Parts: sequence; C-alpha cells; structure tokens
Amino acid sequence: MVEGDGLLNRCTVKSRTEGSNPSLSAIFLCFAPVFTLGRAHYHLLDSPNIARRNRAGEFKPTATKESGYVCITIARAECMHRRDHHNSQERKMKRKLSEKSSIEQIRARFDQDVERFSRLETGQQATVDAPLVLNLVAQAAATHLKRNGSLLDIGCGAGNFSLSILEKVNPIDCTLVDLSIPMLTRAQHRVSAATAGKVQVVQGDMRALNFADGSFDVILAGAVLHHLRDDLDWEQMFRLLFRWLRPGGLLFVADLVTFEDSAVNDLMWNRYRAYLESLGGPAYREKVMDYIEVEDSPRSLTFQFRLLSRVGFRDFDVLHRNSVFAAYFARK
Repeated sequence: MVEGDGLLNRCTVKSRTEGSNPSLSAIFLCFAPVFTLGRAHYHLLDSPNIARRNRAGEFKPTATKESGYVCITIARAECMHRRDHHNSQERKMKRKLSEKSSIEQIRARFDQDVERFSRLETGQQATVDAPLVLNLVAQAAATHLKRNGSLLDIGCGAGNFSLSILEKVNPIDCTLVDLSIPMLTRAQHRVSAATAGKVQVVQGDMRALNFADGSFDVILAGAVLHHLRDDLDWEQMFRLLFRWLRPGGLLFVADLVTFEDSAVNDLMWNRYRAYLESLGGPAYREKVMDYIEVEDSPRSLTFQFRLLSRVGFRDFDVLHRNSVFAAYFARK
C-alpha cells in the first residue's frame, strides 16, 4: 500500500492486480492532474479528478471490488498518448486552456457579429475556402439526408450551413442551436423562409443540450467544436453527438485544426498568417490571430478521428482540407 499526497490529492494506491501476476500485468493507470503511470488501483473517494473522468466513461472499471476500493484500468499506450498529447497541445498554444474566453464572453462577441455571419460569400473571409466547404458539406449531406428528414445544426450562427443543405434537400426539419440569441433569431427567420419543415431553435451551451437518443439523421458542427477545451470536454461532446444520431446517421464537422507535428503545425499556421495579411494587411492578421489565441482551442484531425473511433463511429473520412481548416464526416 502506498499513499500519495500533494499533486496526487492524497490518492491511496494499491499495487496489486487481482487474479494476475503483478510483474506480468498489462494494467496501467493515469490520473489527473498529473499524468503518471503505474500498475495500481486507486481509491475514488480520494481522487475527484479520477471520479469525474470515470463518470464520463474514460476509464473502465474492472469487475474486482474490495472493501472501499473500486479498480479502474486503462491501457498503458493510451495513457502515454494522453500525457504526450496534453503536453504537445499546451506547447501549440501560448494561452492556457484555463485562460481562454468563457462561454459568456464568446456569446457576447457573436451577439455583435450577426450581419457578418449572414453574408454567405464574404462574411467569413478569414475561413479558408468557406463557400466551397459550405457547398461541399451540403452536397455530401444530400447523399444521405432525405425529404422530411431531421437535421441538427450546432453553432448554427446565422444559419448558413442549414440553408446550403436546404438548397439540395427540402423540406427537412431543422433544429438550430447557438449561444447567441441574435444569431438564432436571424437563423430562424432565414431557415423558416427556406423550408416547409419544422424549425426549432435552442439557445445554450452545446455541452448541456439534452436531445433524445437517435433524434437526427444529420448533425452539423460548423466552426464550433474549437470552443471545446480539455480532452474531457471533447470526449463528452463526441459521445453526445454519437448518441443523438440515428443508426447510419452522419456527422459533418468543418473547423480550425492543428497538426500533431509541432514543426508542421508552425509552418501551416505561419502560412495562414500570411494568407490573412494578404487579405487585410498586418493589422487584420493580428486581429484575427489575437481572437483565435484568446477564444479558440482547436485540435488535430488525428485527435478527433481517434475520439470518433473511441465513442463508436464506424467510419469517417476527410471531405476537404486546406491550411489550418478541415471538413470531415463520420457515420454512426
């Protein structure tokens, strides 16, 4: 028996694996906030972070229970990946995740930006290939979505993605979600005018949504997932997206992305800075990069595809990628 303290939150560690030889055991654990490996069982009551991550389904309890102990195991390779990815993600961002914009700050900014986001062709020039991606996602969604089907548009903004799909398939029932009430008001007006289907609007944080399992044929997440913060945020959101889709349903994501390799990541973001400067000069470049640094926490396609697989999506692929932007789909 070994007792930890300090950063370990005084976790009680029992380094014995039931029913196996400890020297041959393949069981390893990692725990927050310090990513440490060891062959052990942890006492949940002494580790709120482990309990939180276990409730999210990140750790899988074993069948073994002892007096006051619950055994939680995770493969060593996955644990090492989580530690390394956490460190590399922090290196890619100057601002820590805890210092990024709050939900309320993000909402306030988008409340003031409705007109720009309502312009399909020119409203999002900082997003590389925005009109192309809108059309591409709409065409791909139309290969699956049928008349009178159901669509969930998360972070809908002024409704551009939904409108693009409605040009291909109509009528469909649309559920529009956004933090910003002015954005939702504009989206509801525009989408309602474009379809005879039902249009429902929901204002709030996407992580707190409560739709029934199997509610939607297609889910859109356009330029919204980069507002998720730590690994747990991302995994919980992906689990929700999987639950809300009907069997065979499709998820479409278009967003900022990073690269796993730090040198390539630096190269691609420097190219994006040059692109921004070509649009509006150094001042425009700094304006866009400043709010990305303050507000956004994008992840790599590798990270997101690994999560898709973990939560149950059976296939996924890239639709389009250019610079630090990508679009992909996944099937339940």
